[in-house]
Amino acid sequence: MFLVVNGKRAAVDYERLMQSRNFELSEVMENHMVFLAHEAEKLRFELANAEKRAMAAAAAAVSAANPGPGYAIHQKNVEPEYGGNLLSGPYAVHQGTFDGNPNYVRGAVAYAPPGPYDVQRQHMT
Repeated sequence: MFLVVNGKRAAVDYERLMQSRNFELSEVMENHMVFLAHEAEKLRFELANAEKRAMAAAAAAVSAANPGPGYAIHQKNVEPEYGGNLLSGPYAVHQGTFDGNPNYVRGAVAYAPPGPYDVQRQHMT
């Protein structure tokens, strides 16, 4: 009987020891998880800042490539053009864009002088 009691006591002591070790390991793992979450948050913040810097650099490059007066191309308020015209008739004219240039061409385009009467041109007398 003494051997049975000693065996049970050894099993209980072993369980206590394993429970304390598991508790210590769970605390270490929890601290490690908190550290990793903090590191992940720092990396997300750095990534967001890098994206903002890249966008600012791209905007600066566009502004540097367009040294002309006025706004840069990406800042213009350009109205979209519509290719089709629902009204068919002699008075149906294409409206054009904000700055007078087509949307698919950058900068000013030299046009030929108008003929004697141009429907697209505003005539003032």
